[in-house]
Amino acid sequence: METQWTTVIKPKSSLLEVDFGELWQYRDLYRMFVKRDIVTWYKQTILGPL
Repeated sequence: METQWTTVIKPKSSLLEVDFGELWQYRDLYRMFVKRDIVTWYKQTILGPL
């Protein structure tokens, strides 16, 4: 008995295909992630209160 697939999931045509409009739409989210990473990295140092 041969199985016939009904749904095929494929990636986009290229890895370098970036939707810059979508990146710009979520710029606040990226800014928050970067700020969080910097704060957690320097929290225990002298630069922490800044």
